[in-house]
Amino acid sequence: MSDEKRMGVFVCECGDKIAGLLDVPALARQAGALPGVIWAGQAGYGCLPNGLEHMRAVIAEQRLDRVVIAGCAPRTHEGYFRQALDGKVNPALVNVTNLRDVCARPHRDDPAEAMTKARDQIAMAVADLAARQPATLRTARITPHAVVIGGGIAGMTAALAISGAGVPVTLVEREPDLGGLAHRQPDDRETADLIAGSIAAVRARSNITVLTNMRITDVAGPVGCYQVTLSDGQLIEAGAIVVATGGQPGTLPFSLHTLPSAPRYAFILCDMTTEQPCKHSCCLSAFRQAAEIKRQSPESEVTIFFRELYTAGGTYDELVWKAQQLGVNFVRDRKS
Repeated sequence: MSDEKRMGVFVCECGDKIAGLLDVPALARQAGALPGVIWAGQAGYGCLPNGLEHMRAVIAEQRLDRVVIAGCAPRTHEGYFRQALDGKVNPALVNVTNLRDVCARPHRDDPAEAMTKARDQIAMAVADLAARQPATLRTARITPHAVVIGGGIAGMTAALAISGAGVPVTLVEREPDLGGLAHRQPDDRETADLIAGSIAAVRARSNITVLTNMRITDVAGPVGCYQVTLSDGQLIEAGAIVVATGGQPGTLPFSLHTLPSAPRYAFILCDMTTEQPCKHSCCLSAFRQAAEIKRQSPESEVTIFFRELYTAGGTYDELVWKAQQLGVNFVRDRKS
C-alpha cells in the first residue's frame, strides 16, 4: 500500500442550523486547499441516509483513507459516523468537528468571526487526522462489577444507578457509617430524610455490597478488568471504578489569587417544574460555593441565576443573607 494519505473533508449544511450562518461552499473550498486534503465538498445532512450514501460514493471514487466531517458534536455523532463508514474508512481515521454548536449557534451575532472560527476548527481537525495512524479494534473482557469509593450521597446515588442497571456494586466507605459529608450539614428534617432514605435504599439492594471502615490500598490491572485491593487484604475485580470521595467544606482546589483580576462566576440553578421536581440540594450548594468564592476573592463578580429558590427555612435562610452581604448577585429568570 502507498504511504500517501488521502484525506477528504465533508462540510455539513444541517439545513439552516449551519448553512444559515456559515458560508458552507467557502468553507469547503478553503478546506480543499489544506495540505493532504484530496477532496472537500458539501454534505447536506451528512447523518441522513442520502448524506451517508453520498459520503460512501465520494470515498470510493476518490479512494479516501481518512475523513473529516465538519458538522455536529463528536460526542453524539463521531461514533455514529465511524460505524456507518466502517468498511470504507478505518474508524480511527474518521474525525468529527462541531460547527453547529461551537460556531453557528453561539455566534449568530457575528457571522464573520464564526467563519474564522469554523475555518480554524476544520484546519485543526485536518492536522489532527493527518497525524493519526490506523488502528485495529480489539475486543476486551469487561468485568461486570463496579466499585464505588465513597459512601456519601454521591456515592450512594451512583451505586443505586449502577445496580439498577443490573451491574453488581461494591460500595467502599472509610467511615463506620454511610452518609459522608451530608452528616456535617445543618441539622434539618430534609437532610436527615435524604440520608436515611439513601442508606435504606442501598441496604435493600441485593446486588450492592457495603463495606464500611474500609479503604482502597491499591488498584492494578487493565481498563475494564481492574484489580482493587482493600485495606483488609481483600481483592475485588471490577470493570468500572467510581470515585465519589467528596471534598473538604470551605476550601477550593485552586487559589483564586492566581486567576485573572476580577474573575466572573455564574451559577445557573435548575428550572423547577412538575416534570423536574426540586432535589432540595442544588440551591443550598450554590449558596455555599458562591459565598466561599466571595470570601476568598472579594473582588470577584458572582451571580446566581434562578427561577425559584429553595431554602427550607431556618438555618438555610441565613445562607442567602450571608451570600448577599458578601456581594453575591441574585438574578431571577424574567420568565418566572
